[in-house]
Amino acid sequence: MQEWYYLVDDGEQIGPFSEQEMVQLYSEEKIHSETYVWKEEMTEWVYFRESRLFKDPSIEKTNVNQDSQPEVTRMNRKKRNNSTINTYLRAVYGEIFKKHSQEEGERLFIASMTTASSNVNEDWPKPWLFSRVFLVLMITYIVLFTSANLFYHPNFLPGLMMVSAFTIPFLLIIFFWEMNASHSIRLIEVIKIFFVGGVLSFLFSWLPITDLRFFNAMTTGAFIELGKLIAIAYFIYRLNARFVVNGLLIGTVIGAAFSGFENLGYALNVFQADGGEAMRDVLFHLSWMSVGSHTAWGAITGGALSLVKGNERLTRRHFTNPVFLKYFSVTIALHMMWNTSIFLFGHFFLSHIILAITAWIFIFMIIKEGLQQLSQRDFSYGMPKSKGM
Repeated sequence: MQEWYYLVDDGEQIGPFSEQEMVQLYSEEKIHSETYVWKEEMTEWVYFRESRLFKDPSIEKTNVNQDSQPEVTRMNRKKRNNSTINTYLRAVYGEIFKKHSQEEGERLFIASMTTASSNVNEDWPKPWLFSRVFLVLMITYIVLFTSANLFYHPNFLPGLMMVSAFTIPFLLIIFFWEMNASHSIRLIEVIKIFFVGGVLSFLFSWLPITDLRFFNAMTTGAFIELGKLIAIAYFIYRLNARFVVNGLLIGTVIGAAFSGFENLGYALNVFQADGGEAMRDVLFHLSWMSVGSHTAWGAITGGALSLVKGNERLTRRHFTNPVFLKYFSVTIALHMMWNTSIFLFGHFFLSHIILAITAWIFIFMIIKEGLQQLSQRDFSYGMPKSKGM
């Protein structure tokens, strides 16, 4: 009798299935122990492992076989996984220099626009599309910049402001969108996160800072990161993002929106005070500096929160998890140092380059954790299971 249903990440209800079919789905790893399941006689959705389905003899036999594997075998598998992941990270940009057809790019968008999947692609992603978009945006920037300098026409300035402010943040969104191997966050959700999350992060960040005279640069950085965390946590909770790459994408999108809006604000202030030439200089520096600022810090925060959350619903205790606190403290520290305008060896920009490299070291640490999660299908990063907020 077909009476069982299960939920995928975007909340879609799949079914009905018979008990035997549900057990088969679990055996084939199409659902897992913490997939929510339900049948009509039940009062609420429960984890698969908490249902009577998990007591099926064939599942018990499978679990016994898995638990009886020698420790050496499991350690060897872990070593092989780490070796494979390290090899992948070294080759992650290998696809950039290969020729790709227009159809390949279209397939990426089609996959992200269709119904979100609860499964993970067999092949780890190798981003390449972002590099093509980078070339297009760079050509656009050069044309606008040259035209603004040659013709001194004010109509070129709005386009130049937009392209300068959003080029790097937009490229990082595409990069992590390509890294979103599960396609469990659709393109329409990315757009919602950008606009809604960007505005929310701005409100949460700046509302407490009503008078900058009482907040120095370091304190302001902490408030802004807390504001972005609230927006990131909202979307991780709403979408029940269970993969680390999902959290990286959500954090990147919110950080990118914040970065672009802030860059435009700075550019407008400089234009009003010192004119168009000073504004172009500021936009140029803000643009390349975006690679290591808000967008990168948002990626760290989102990735770390998804890392400790695993397949659970987001709760308060995830915010006090030592792993999350470690990474979130890094984002606050990086932001504080960024704002203090430290000069290294007499060079202002050298300090920002070093801080940007540091941020990306932590991002790749989280990416490695995420790939390990996909490799081992480990969705509960050392967290005790609990329900409720």
